[in-house]
Amino acid sequence: LQLFWLGELDECLEVAEKGLSMDGDNWELLNLKGLASKKAGMPEVAEKTLEKAVRVKDDEPDLYNNLGSVLIENRKLERAISVIKEGIELDGGNSNLFRNAASASLAMGDIESAAVFINRAKEIDPFIAEVHAISAEVQLRSGDREGALEDLKKIDFLPEISLKVCLKAVQIYVEMDKVEQAEKILNMASETYPGDMDILYLKGKIAEMKNIVSEALSIYRKLADMRPHDAEIRNCMGCVYEKKGELDRALECFQKARELNPHNSRIDLNIGIIYEKMGREEQAEEIFRRVVEVDSGPSQAYNVYGCFLARNGRYGEAIRSFTSFIEHEPGNLQGYLNLGRVCEEMNLPDKAVEIYRSIPVPEPEKLPPVKERLDSLSEAVPAD
Repeated sequence: LQLFWLGELDECLEVAEKGLSMDGDNWELLNLKGLASKKAGMPEVAEKTLEKAVRVKDDEPDLYNNLGSVLIENRKLERAISVIKEGIELDGGNSNLFRNAASASLAMGDIESAAVFINRAKEIDPFIAEVHAISAEVQLRSGDREGALEDLKKIDFLPEISLKVCLKAVQIYVEMDKVEQAEKILNMASETYPGDMDILYLKGKIAEMKNIVSEALSIYRKLADMRPHDAEIRNCMGCVYEKKGELDRALECFQKARELNPHNSRIDLNIGIIYEKMGREEQAEEIFRRVVEVDSGPSQAYNVYGCFLARNGRYGEAIRSFTSFIEHEPGNLQGYLNLGRVCEEMNLPDKAVEIYRSIPVPEPEKLPPVKERLDSLSEAVPAD
């Protein structure tokens, strides 16, 4: 256990294996081996080990929590929810279980359940920073940006802010285009965790947001040397090359990323986008269609495919795709804007106005992009 907390994972696993050779059903050693395997980047070993630990000691709630966490990482989300709920039945006051249940629900796109779980976690222990970080993401996915910002502000006043929480907060700020707040947290995290590669990665993302592409590319190249088997870094490099208009190099990066992680639908979407920009539309549509037909594909795939269909004048199909996107992400403004613009293209201004005004936030007509569209339609559609 001491080796685990010191980060000496190889030695930790070696000692755990020695103990298990003497007592193969020791649930504490199985738990430790599972946790160390997960942290060492061996999620399949971690899952198998923690499954055994649960069988050996089926009345220990923390084992269900740890197994659920690994199952989330392995994208076995329904199984994760089932396991975590078993743990909750054993200990309904364990905030970690509710927190991980919220994370799994988020990953499945079940925002309503995620909100129930994370609110219960906040009731049990309101002083855990990670709870508020997950709550902020739930709020954002629900369309409540102000609520998300309130949760993130609470983190500043809580003790023991882990690197994981810092990174989550930065990611949410980045998604909300709050670059200044993201940089502030990132700089603080850099002082506390110097040399951390995840922090360097997020610095690259912020450089991308600020359109400093040379700096972003320099960071990603450095990370690619440090993590040659990391598909996400190659994917990021491809995005930067796309911004630079270097489509061949972008495609090369995305294809390398897919070799490293053939099951990442976001990478496939990026390849499809490049194909379309290259004029290879049949190949692009083949990829878009395949991704939206995969149950585990990202909800953003419906938006990307809808844009492709709209650009090709296939408005009826585009409407169905954007509608599916909104059903999966009811708080995502872009889906409503895209759906409204298609209605405008189809000469249905009254329907477009209805869509813009239905965005699930207080006074959507005051949002700058929505106001712009409503102003442009003011002559075509009389005010209420």
